[in-house]
Amino acid sequence: MQLNTYLHFDGTCEAAMTFYADALGGTVVSRMRFRDMPDHSIVPEDRLDLIANMELRIGDRTLMGSDGMQAPRGGHSGYSMQLALADLAEAERIFTALTRDGSQMMPFAPTFWARGFGMGTDRFGVDWMVNCD
Repeated sequence: MQLNTYLHFDGTCEAAMTFYADALGGTVVSRMRFRDMPDHSIVPEDRLDLIANMELRIGDRTLMGSDGMQAPRGGHSGYSMQLALADLAEAERIFTALTRDGSQMMPFAPTFWARGFGMGTDRFGVDWMVNCD
């Protein structure tokens, strides 16, 4: 079994997923717009160029996203994306990249449980925790 994360956006999926590919060293493996669907007659005209499904490979993991037919409920809340890294410099680099133009709730720094930890929100409203044991 593989458990994947699927993020829902309201018009910013392509920008967000491209940002994550750059920040995390991932590769876009698929991208489908609503207009690419065999029957897109139910899709409003103004959403045809938005992302129906996009998939990234980050190491041996998959991150998926969509602009969907619905907006995220109340924005992105109720979860955090968590990254665990062994390399301290890489963990700090990724945290800095993810929170650029976003916010840092807890700047990346040593803690009692880890050599480095940071918590913040990216410019798309997704919360991230980056940990380096």
